[in-house]
This record gives sequence, structure tokens and C-alpha cells, in this order.
Amino acid sequence: MTPDFKITANDADITDAIKQRLISLSVTDHSGGESDTATITLDDRPPSISLPPTRAELKISIGYVSGKLADMGLFIVDEIALSGPPSTLVISAKGANFSDGDSSKKGIKNSLKSTKTRPWDDVTISDIVETIANDSGYTARVGSQFADTKIIHIDQSSESDMHFLTRVAKQYGALFKPAGGFLSFVSRGEGKSGSGKSLPSLSLSPNDITTWNVTLVDRPKYEAVGAMYHDNDTGKRVTVGGGKDKTVKVQTKIYPTKEEAEAAVKAKEKDLEEEKDTCSITMPGNPNVFAESPVTLSGFRDGVNAEWIADSVTQNIDSTSAFATSIELKKKMA
Repeated sequence: MTPDFKITANDADITDAIKQRLISLSVTDHSGGESDTATITLDDRPPSISLPPTRAELKISIGYVSGKLADMGLFIVDEIALSGPPSTLVISAKGANFSDGDSSKKGIKNSLKSTKTRPWDDVTISDIVETIANDSGYTARVGSQFADTKIIHIDQSSESDMHFLTRVAKQYGALFKPAGGFLSFVSRGEGKSGSGKSLPSLSLSPNDITTWNVTLVDRPKYEAVGAMYHDNDTGKRVTVGGGKDKTVKVQTKIYPTKEEAEAAVKAKEKDLEEEKDTCSITMPGNPNVFAESPVTLSGFRDGVNAEWIADSVTQNIDSTSAFATSIELKKKMA
């Protein structure tokens, strides 16, 4: 099968011009709050090609000539690098959902990266995500297990909405990502896209993979976690979580309420349960694999055969028409 792609810049189709000069095209899809990226490396020997403007909007699709191209998303050009010899032009872009600045075309009112200082008092996680989504032109999507979680007080101090929501997500054992017009605050490893659509699962055997590498990591020495909160009635600190006859790690932070302490325990317990083992694989190009896709490896050996979740996926096409997919995997929680 012959790899194929399509690229538009500010709605103008530039695919043919790119193909004539292509050295490599790489798109990486990340889970969580890390920016998706696209890199286009071009032969810039005379006659030199026109430099694309920074802030240009690139829409990229990748696949094969014989089938439908898969949409990789919308990217904003944020860097152009020139070098030589030989003369080379590298165009770097970030996922549009992560870019700075206003975009009236997409209804973006304020950048998620603009710093803000404000207190959040007596709110739910849904309240926070919906407020920020409304401010920035997105639609909020909050997992049911987090939607009604109450937060008595939390400060956003000289902090962007992006960083703030990423921090809150980590505190509550969730995954936050702006994607497809949504601000998603959901459980990690759900096997769903940012817009809530279920991602297709992938089953792979050694014959499907070009290379693989697995790292097995030592487990934590403690078996349970605890957290403290300030009891206003007694004026004392109370510990929740832990367990009988278990090695317990108690967090140093003091939470204002029992509910927030219990939520922190659940988040840390999820970290304990989550396997730290990682796997890297390369395989012939598959444009329908995305971050958070469930991946099953079988036919390898103990330690490799397991259920995994794609943490990041990179699609790469080069000038020889080689198309490869690289996937960074994390072990799926039981």
C-alpha cells in the first residue's frame, strides 16, 4: 500500500507542493495536557520555497492511497527553522487546542494559556471546567465520577487555565485535555477520545510489529495511602485512608475537608494501582491509532503479553514513502 497525506494551510490545499519537497512528515498525538505536535521537514534547495507564516492553520490527514485518510487534527505553525547545507526547512506546529492567542474563527475568546489569579470557593469540578470552557469557547466534558465532586476552596494564582486544570486533574486522578472543541476531564485509560468517542482497540502479535521494547519497573514499597484534613469541630487533624496491616504513605498536605482528603486518597490509590511498566513499539503505518487507544499485546512473553493504553502515538512518513507508527504504551490498570 502506498502512503498518502493531505495538508491544507489556512484552507488552501498545499499537498502537492509539500510532496515535491518532503523529507519527512511527523504527527504526534499525546494523552493528557501535553500538546499534540506536527513537524514537516522539507528540501529547501534553490529555488527556495515560500516561507509559511507563523500562526498559519494546518489541517493534516494521513493514510493510504487506497483508503480514506484519517484526520490528525488542526495545528498552528509556531516555529520555522532554516539550516544548511543541504538547505532544509522545518515547520513545527502545535495542536490548535493548545495554541496561544484568540481565534474568532473557532469561537475562542481567551487563550487557555493566559495566566489568571482567582479563588474558587464552594464549587464542583463541573463548575470549574464549565466556567473555563465557556470563557475559552469550548464545550465541557466531565466524567460522571468527577462531576459532582465538591471543592471547598482552591486558588488559581498567576496560573493559566491549562496548567490549573492539569493540576486539578492530577490531584483527583483524572486526565485533562482540550481536544475536538471539548475540554475533557475524565478518567485515565478509558479508551476514549477527548470528545468522548470510544477509540478502536488494537490487538498486536510479534508479526504485526517492527520493533518493541518493554521496561519493567520496581513497585512502591508502600501498599496504601492516607491523607489528612482539618476537622473544624475538633480543631484536630484527622487521617483518612490507609488500611490495617498495610504499609501506609500519608500525604503531607492538609486538606480543608474530609471529602477532599478522601478524593486525594482515591487519586493516589489509582497511582498505586497503575502499572508503571512501559512499552515502546514501532509498526507499519496505522493512521487509526490515537492516544488513549487500548492495545493488547499477545504471543510475546510474560511481562509483554498484557493490556496496554497508548500514551502517545507518532505517525511518520518520509521521502521514500515509508510510513511507520510509533506508540508509547503504559500498562492498563486492572
